[in-house]
Amino acid sequence: NSRCACKSRRISFLYTYFIIMFLPPAVFFKSKNPLKAFFLSIKDLFSRKFLSNILLFLLIFGLYMLISVINAFSTNNVVLYFIFTLINFYYLVFAGVSIFKYYYSNFVVIGSNIDTTV
Repeated sequence: NSRCACKSRRISFLYTYFIIMFLPPAVFFKSKNPLKAFFLSIKDLFSRKFLSNILLFLLIFGLYMLISVINAFSTNNVVLYFIFTLINFYYLVFAGVSIFKYYYSNFVVIGSNIDTTV
């Protein structure tokens, strides 16, 4: 059934985005080795702050879907489409900075040598 396969693809990409959400901050803050950073980000993702990690993901993904839907309905008006494209771009920058800030404040040990390099 093609309808079921499409639904499973949507769910699998959500899992994938959730799993790799902390990979860039882990590469930047903890290890330059991508494989080691991947396992560290998985460990941090499923740590004691699991519920707040899910809430952060749902907030970022939900707002992105809302902006995307509004952007899709504004295709008739060129000025409105341009404005929502800019909002979409700046929201992605905001989401990236928010994930890095959240990761730094919750998973990076304060006082370690990363404070001198960042």
